[in-house]
Amino acid sequence: LAFAVLAKGPVAIAIPGLCLSAWALLRGSWKSVKVSEIATACLLFLFISIPWYAAVHRVTEGAWTKGFFLMHNIGRFSRPMEGHDGFFALPVLFLAAGLLPLSSLSFQAYRMRNTVFTAPIVRFSLLVTFIHLLAFGLSATKLPNYVMPAYPFTAVILGRCASLYMERTEVSVPRSAERMLLGILWLLPVAGLFALTSEPGLQDVRMVPLWLIAAPLLATMLLLARRRGIRMPHLLPLAAGWLAFNSIGLHHAFPVVYHRNPVAVMSGLVGSAPAVSAYGIYNPAFNIVLDAPVKKFYNLDSLTAWLDRNQGGLVVSRKKAADSLRSAGLHVIAEQRDLFEKPTTVILRR
Repeated sequence: LAFAVLAKGPVAIAIPGLCLSAWALLRGSWKSVKVSEIATACLLFLFISIPWYAAVHRVTEGAWTKGFFLMHNIGRFSRPMEGHDGFFALPVLFLAAGLLPLSSLSFQAYRMRNTVFTAPIVRFSLLVTFIHLLAFGLSATKLPNYVMPAYPFTAVILGRCASLYMERTEVSVPRSAERMLLGILWLLPVAGLFALTSEPGLQDVRMVPLWLIAAPLLATMLLLARRRGIRMPHLLPLAAGWLAFNSIGLHHAFPVVYHRNPVAVMSGLVGSAPAVSAYGIYNPAFNIVLDAPVKKFYNLDSLTAWLDRNQGGLVVSRKKAADSLRSAGLHVIAEQRDLFEKPTTVILRR
């Protein structure tokens, strides 16, 4: 937990602590908790985590503490950051999409709940999954990677369901789920084509999602072969189809699209600048490209003073702030909309 807090901050102890406390409460096992062991664990936790936080607080004169704890922990929970908001159930969709194809067994797991959740580890996994979905459903900022810690616990539930289902029917996936998964495989390339067609900056690569048609074609051919009497593991057609989808998507289609995002396109421009600053809200991925701090301003007087000290410096911002920046004598030299998001990134200079 101490190392997790070093990596992710208070949330790394808050959610696991809530999971373990809720589990102990449900099982009535508080009496087994030994105060001496908890005290020893707390001392070890503080010994590992506190020195680094104290050191970075001192070196940054409190800027890290304010930015990391207040903005990126409390702030992300209380209000949407960088435009990443959404409705309460959005984390459920993130989890279902991330665990395809076996997330299609969720309804089957509910129907078989009297046998699926008999083992304590499966009930604990359900509790952990529920707490993650609840916490990040209530969070104002929503990102797909927030629910990833719940993946292995949800996988325990789905694996238990698949195992019990195979014991009953010698089939690993219900026929209805099989048809649904095959339908999703066919729909995804079409959905990707429409999504890229709607993005102005991706018109020259809008046909890339059609590469993914190889995945449903493979799955369909194997399903037809199985129905004609060719013996094969029941899960093979869908497993092969989704493996092909992930392989083609992650190694070919996604990189082509990803390299059209504003940060990748403008990396050469900002990387060659003598200095780079930001005005208001901007795409924070520029920090990774530059591998250096980006000075952030919220008023034009401070920004103007910085530009006076850094001749030839660039300013990264969003299009909605461009008019006020023009009034300060800056002009836009590059502009591109963030892929699949509302904001448009602009780069300005004097």
